[in-house]
Amino acid sequence: MKVMITGRDGFLGHRLSRYLEEKSYKIAAVSHQMLDLTCADGVAEYVKQEKPDILIHCAAISDVGVCGKEPERSYDINVNASGYLADSCRKAGAKMIFCSSDQVYFGGNSATPHGEGEKLFPPHVYGREKMEAEEKVLEYAPESVCLRLSWMYDTAFREGQEHSNLFQNMKQAWREHGQVFLPVYDQRSITNVWDVVGNMEKVFELSGGIYNYGSENTLPTYELMSCALKETPEFRKLIVPNREAFAGHPRNIMMDCSKIRKQGIEFPSSLERLSLDFAEWHGNLSLSPGRIGAVGRF
Repeated sequence: MKVMITGRDGFLGHRLSRYLEEKSYKIAAVSHQMLDLTCADGVAEYVKQEKPDILIHCAAISDVGVCGKEPERSYDINVNASGYLADSCRKAGAKMIFCSSDQVYFGGNSATPHGEGEKLFPPHVYGREKMEAEEKVLEYAPESVCLRLSWMYDTAFREGQEHSNLFQNMKQAWREHGQVFLPVYDQRSITNVWDVVGNMEKVFELSGGIYNYGSENTLPTYELMSCALKETPEFRKLIVPNREAFAGHPRNIMMDCSKIRKQGIEFPSSLERLSLDFAEWHGNLSLSPGRIGAVGRF
């Protein structure tokens, strides 16, 4: 089976490419230097030539601030390019998997985890673009699968090649005797990226539609991390409650993942996975003093 992946150098695309190649899939991973996703004709020709069985669209402008400052550019990449790829997949007989975001749920009034069928009111540009991109993808290629991904992290980090993530921030705070400020008025799912990657083969078999895809969580971010770090007090002292972020309007972008669970795709909870990952890091530090960042993927 041949799998085409956009966003080859990105946080998720890079790891998906590595994993699926190791699983003996034929991989056609593309970066923005190789293919201008905003050119409809170029996208159509590239997909036609590559003839993928599956196309996983990871590429995006995901920085909320950049989307707000450059809405035309981000719309072209986040929305138009997604439509071009979906249309090209339909014509080429490929199945598209579109990487959407939990940010589509920002602005909702629910106090409970969000389900795929509820009405959406994202207040910022990025969330609106992801919502519209889902609509375009399913309009052009109804058999496509749209995955609403949560905030992801990895225990390892490609220095100089990607933005830091939650785990990397903790490691940096440990090295520099610093602190990590975490919001107390923010509830969201947090997922180890390798759980996202490891379940992707099962996604290939899903029927077209929208799926919440990641670890579930119902705790505010600061409380979640406090619980995850209760067995490692050395790490627990690194986190500080941020009582200003979202104080006026507490944010809830928690996801109810029961739909995908019914399809046989399971994730550990955010608390379970974070607890395991921090315990693993703590164990490595205990065994190898000074080897900060030695934890690999698992």
